[in-house]
Amino acid sequence: MNMFGTSADGVNFEVSENLEGIAIYAMAASGGDVYVAGSANETVVLAQSSDGASFNVTDIGSGSSPHVAASGSGVFVVWSDDEILLASSSNGGETFEEPESISSDDGLASVAVDENTYMAWTENSDIMVAAW
Repeated sequence: MNMFGTSADGVNFEVSENLEGIAIYAMAASGGDVYVAGSANETVVLAQSSDGASFNVTDIGSGSSPHVAASGSGVFVVWSDDEILLASSSNGGETFEEPESISSDDGLASVAVDENTYMAWTENSDIMVAAW
């Protein structure tokens, strides 16, 4: 069972949302928004919250092992589904562009963002890195 809680003092927490059925892989925050990347029934999902109490869950695509990064209203999700895929949103995760294939290899991937977007992934036995 995956539950999220909020705390004003870092000691006492109130359970705010039960993300039942979602295997959580990664979490990111930007401004007042929290993003949780996970998978449910072989579908990559992104749960977004602006208040820490309720989450909007969006299906991103089929696959597993997602990772998320966010900066401002930009949200980026990478995952694996017989290839490495990247989906991006410019409106805080409300909608996503069609996923882009980053690699035809089915490895693990990670994403980070500030003024630029950075990705790292495994391809065969190599570690690949890209920035844009």
